[in-house]
Amino acid sequence: MFCTARFASVLTITLAWMLSGMGASAVNVYEGFSGAGYHPGEFLHNLDGGTPGAFEAAWEDPDFGSGGEDRIRSGSLSFTGESGSLLNSGHSVLLAGTSGSSVNMRDLTDIVPANGSELWLSFLIEKTTAGALTATDPNGLRDFALFRVVMTGAAPTIAFGDTSTGKNISLLRESGPATTVPSTTEFGTATSYFLVAKFTFGAAATDRVDLFINPAPGGSAPTAAAASLTSQNIPGIALLELAAGNHGAGASYTFDEIRIGDTYAAVGPVPEPRAIGLLAIGAAALTLRRGRSVSY
Repeated sequence: MFCTARFASVLTITLAWMLSGMGASAVNVYEGFSGAGYHPGEFLHNLDGGTPGAFEAAWEDPDFGSGGEDRIRSGSLSFTGESGSLLNSGHSVLLAGTSGSSVNMRDLTDIVPANGSELWLSFLIEKTTAGALTATDPNGLRDFALFRVVMTGAAPTIAFGDTSTGKNISLLRESGPATTVPSTTEFGTATSYFLVAKFTFGAAATDRVDLFINPAPGGSAPTAAAASLTSQNIPGIALLELAAGNHGAGASYTFDEIRIGDTYAAVGPVPEPRAIGLLAIGAAALTLRRGRSVSY
């Protein structure tokens, strides 16, 4: 009895120490579409989970009720690199526009960077089903899905994803003037992509945005960008927007695991090895308890 009690005390102290170190990497913004209030099948419109204090309002669909299907989807997207699998939390969000677009946006508590600083952003995206393209579309438009970062002031919006005029994952500036920088990676169907953006801030009109495709979660910060925008002027980040649609029928896209942080480690985390230790200790405790419960 004494040994069991002493082991239980040691186990409690060890678990507390391990848990205190988990999730130590600082993230400014996180939205995993999971937790209290997020239930599969619900509309994303008006849901307000994610990092407390990081957002000023709930998700908003400006055309809610007009036929867009933006719903919480059971199960997370996943991505595995050389250093492990990206940490995820359970659910995701499915955008399925009809003949047009589906949009959901959310105001951030403004992020105003200092000159000389960096900001990292990451998310998972998947073309869940491909749409049937219309042969009569005069512009040759196709399925599209964009993750938009709306800046403070009148600065142009920066976007990442699958454009309506090309097949490759791209980095876009949507005005002033509009610019599209395609990568060499084609956006396939039923494949999760881990997209990471690095914002580097300098003096006026010297900001830079680099897009990385499928860097290794839990590894070193990536350096070889798939696409870049230079000579930008980004005063701050005010709003996030998810947009998807098609010009035929049936296209749908899934978004998941949105993170904004000061380092790559903050936006590309993997489950910590300590979690494995927790499972091992729990199994040992259960074995001991069962052993002590046997009577002769």
